[in-house]
Amino acid sequence: MKKLVLLFVVLVAVVLIVGACSRRKDASQFAAKEVTTVVTPAEDTPSKPLSVTPGSRATDAGTLAVTSLTDNKLETNTRYHVIRGSAPANTHSIQVNGYTLRRYNPGSRHWNYLAATIFGTLKPGQNDYTVRALDAKGQEIATTSFAITYTVAAATLPGTGSPLMATLIMTALIALGRYGFRRFAL
Repeated sequence: MKKLVLLFVVLVAVVLIVGACSRRKDASQFAAKEVTTVVTPAEDTPSKPLSVTPGSRATDAGTLAVTSLTDNKLETNTRYHVIRGSAPANTHSIQVNGYTLRRYNPGSRHWNYLAATIFGTLKPGQNDYTVRALDAKGQEIATTSFAITYTVAAATLPGTGSPLMATLIMTALIALGRYGFRRFAL
């Protein structure tokens, strides 16, 4: 019994150590933050504040683009795929094939779309998508398109390898036999 408790404690310790190490690796994404410093003159004269932003980022209005695909095309056998893109700064909403993205925040420079078989947005064969950026009045600002060719993966046979139920039954029989032998042997 003491050996089982020791084994359990060792397993719990290993799981905690591995979990702590993996969490430490993911913490770097939270350390990188964008900082904007606004410097205003000390004089009482009203003037436009000077905005200083670290790094060399372009301040243009941006363009509507699909950033997660190469040449706006994808060939896949996965039942879902997340499409990512960029949007102009004055975009109020994004539409993909007439569907307005609900999680898009007006003015955001990035958008995501989930093409999935479960939602009916991804079907076997060629799937063509049209992305439209709309302003607050509903007028089209920009448009782009992309295509996904979805091939249904061949079905795999379940149960290849060792049969789990037979293994469990054999283990239970051996354990009960050993228990019975020890109990009645003494």
